[in-house]
Order: sequence, then C-alpha cells, then structure tokens
Amino acid sequence: ENKTVVDVSVKTEKLSIREMARAIIHTPSLLPVFVADTASNCTSFLLPTLAVYYWTHVAEKPEWLALQMLVMSICGVCGAFNSRFLMRKFAIRTACLLVYPFITVLLFSTRFVADSPLLFIAVSAIAQFFISNTQPMENKLYLDAAEYSERETGISAKGSILSIATVADVGATLIRNLVISAVFIIIGYTAVDVSDAIKQRIVDTYSLLPALFPVIAWVSMFFFYKLAPEKKRINNEK
Repeated sequence: ENKTVVDVSVKTEKLSIREMARAIIHTPSLLPVFVADTASNCTSFLLPTLAVYYWTHVAEKPEWLALQMLVMSICGVCGAFNSRFLMRKFAIRTACLLVYPFITVLLFSTRFVADSPLLFIAVSAIAQFFISNTQPMENKLYLDAAEYSERETGISAKGSILSIATVADVGATLIRNLVISAVFIIIGYTAVDVSDAIKQRIVDTYSLLPALFPVIAWVSMFFFYKLAPEKKRINNEK
C-alpha cells in the first residue's frame, strides 16, 4: 500500500520538457529574480578572490586574508539569520530594494579605508552581512514565482523553478572568472612587478566591480519584478 502511494507521488511530480518550459515562460517575474540572484552571487564570489590581491599586493599582509574571511563568514551567517526579520517586516521585494544600495555604498567605501587594514576588514564584513541578507530572500522569491506559476498554469513545477538557483550559481562563477581575467588584463597586472599604479587599480577594482552587481540587481527588481503587486491583489480578492 505504501509503495502505491509513493509511485503516484513520483508520477505527479514528473514533468515533460514542454510542461517545464510552459511553467517557466508563464512566470515573467522569474527572469528578474534570476538576474538579481546571479548578480548577488557575483558579488559574493568576487570579494574573496579580489581580497587575495589586496592583501598580497596593496596591504602586503597576506596572512591577514584568513582573518578577513573569518570575520566575513561570521557576518554572513548573522546576515542570513537576520533576513528572517526583514521578511517579517517588509515585503521581500521591498527588503531587497532597501538592502542592495547598502551593499553598493559599503563596497564603494572600501576605497577610502584601503590604507587601514582593520577598517578595510570591518567595512567588507558589514557589506557581507547585507549580501547574506539578500540570498535567503532571493530564494524565497523563487518559491513565490513557483507558486504563481502553479496558479497560472495548473502545473506544479517547483522543482524545476527552484533548480534555476543552481544555474545562477554556475553563471555567477563563470562571470566572475571572465570578468576578473578581463579586468586584470586591462589594468596590466603582473605578479612580478606591482607598481603603485597597479596597487591603486586593485583597490579600484575591489571597490567598484563587486559594487556594480547590486546596482544591476536593484534595477532588475525595481523595473521588471511585478509579482508582488499581483500577489497582493489576489490576496485582497480572497
């Protein structure tokens, strides 16, 4: 008897490619969520990589890299935990739109404290706190999109839609590798001879490049995410 129940459950969850495509196509707010999620991941992935160059060549204290990663990890855990309070107080889209600017401002501010390693770590860690706030909220937006898709199409495609978050991770990794390679070629970086001009460009890269992606996420969510008003209307009708 138990075996019969399991077989039916598996069958109802199995979707054809056409059904998955239909569910995704009929969820227009899924694309801005994907863009915002990818952008947030790009920021998260860029910071540790760029920090290696900062501590090695700018601060010339490579042993401090581990300290920064530790502090940022702690702040990241706190940020992920804090997101639950933001989601209780604000609509998720609103919370994201409030947090993204803080990330950009904080990361841009690292250029002003690059001469002070402790302040550099502190500002970077606070930025990581806010970055980690957004990631659980973006995951919840995927779930909202899946529920909306099910209402509109009658197809339960939560697994397919939630798996898009994995694509965002892979895409962000690819973007990070391409962008860092391109930027360090452009600034003329060589590990053998790092001049003062190159050091300044490393600081510029750390403070500008990761700070650009929250702006992309904000634009995507502000102008293209339309699910929240629709959900509010449906709830009012009920």
